[in-house]
Amino acid sequence: MTPPQFERLKGEKAEQWQAFKIYRDMGSTRSMQELARIMKRPVRTMYLWANKFNWSERIKSYEEWSTNEQVKEKAEVMANDMVSGLSKAVNAVGYVLMSDLKYKQQQWKAYWRDMDEKGESKIKPPAGSTNSLLDSMVKWATCIEKIKEFTSADNIDEFGAIDELVEILKNESETTETAR
Repeated sequence: MTPPQFERLKGEKAEQWQAFKIYRDMGSTRSMQELARIMKRPVRTMYLWANKFNWSERIKSYEEWSTNEQVKEKAEVMANDMVSGLSKAVNAVGYVLMSDLKYKQQQWKAYWRDMDEKGESKIKPPAGSTNSLLDSMVKWATCIEKIKEFTSADNIDEFGAIDELVEILKNESETTETAR
């Protein structure tokens, strides 16, 4: 694989590479005069190095790469936040289902405790059947399994969420730039 063109080039001496990095990192305040002052070299030398080692294109390539990396990092943070939010939502659903499960369990216990020798109880059986208790347990377990599957470290990008977020964020910044 070819290294990005903003990396050190073959034949570029350490001092020239250092000058390129300093100039690249100056950002919008980039100035050959300031670079020459920092490097303690003539301005003409800075222009010669910039021309010889194609600094303009390399800086453009670096800035594009840097922007893409920043967008990807932002998308990863957003995806992780979304998973965290999903996890909290599933925990809340789990709490509700568990509460429902405990309530139904208490109703059935009260019903069976009150049962006399003839198999009759003054307490009405809970609404639904024992299946409703089982259904609640199954729903709760299913929710927990889904969230574990979705949030596992190996699986976090299985659904392509990060790539989709990268595209959305890129389009968002392009739209913002166009609006300006």
